[in-house]
Amino acid sequence: HFFVKYLPPSYPNYRTMTAPSSTSPDPATPGGLHVLWTRIDREQFPSSEFPDHPGLRLLGHTINKGVQGGALVGTIIGLVLGLRAGKKAVIAARSQLPRAPPRRTGERAFGEPFGQTVQKQQNWVLQKLGRELDAHVPQAAMYGVVVGIVFSLGALVYKGLTMTPEGLADRVYRLNNNQGQKKVDWWCSLGAVGGCGAGIPQRNPLGYSAIGVAVALVVYLLCTVTQAQARGSSVASPAPHDTSKDAAKSEGERR
Repeated sequence: HFFVKYLPPSYPNYRTMTAPSSTSPDPATPGGLHVLWTRIDREQFPSSEFPDHPGLRLLGHTINKGVQGGALVGTIIGLVLGLRAGKKAVIAARSQLPRAPPRRTGERAFGEPFGQTVQKQQNWVLQKLGRELDAHVPQAAMYGVVVGIVFSLGALVYKGLTMTPEGLADRVYRLNNNQGQKKVDWWCSLGAVGGCGAGIPQRNPLGYSAIGVAVALVVYLLCTVTQAQARGSSVASPAPHDTSKDAAKSEGERR
């Protein structure tokens, strides 16, 4: 629903969209988990917009949402844990912090040696933080993906207990026609590929792939919200008034 909120006005409202009515609707069709892996009845749903196995389409969507949500939450938790661990590492090893050389008589108090030492101290602190972040964020992101998939599959099983073939077909129809959802999946797939490539030198492609999914999701949300605000401001602001036409008109009246 969050993605639908920021869709352009030309898109249909996917909250209220329903699938085309079947040729032989049967409201008494029993529901259950078996609906998720049964083949669609082409006599009841002859439209080509319905896949042969809608349960597989819904299963893929559920796993995608679990990966995206779990990667985002896991990355945030990993950042918090990594920063805390980095702070503790810096405090525990502050005795190893590079020190400024002793100043002799007549040497400037803030000369080049002192500036070089400050740069070394900054690099040392950043190196400590980077090590802790690299140790915590990819691992937390992967754990988040696993937990997200488990929770999403659990939600699918819970919903599938009362799902009917008509409800499944309606859900898959709305998924196939939701352009915003397709854009989210495309962005996250691109982020996963980029993160996997960045994680190969670190020997952790799966962890960095999860981070790439989270980063792509955040970037997409920020871009979507920014575009929505820009559209709103352009609609609210009135068109500029052309004063040259008014001046020419008044000049013609005077003549």
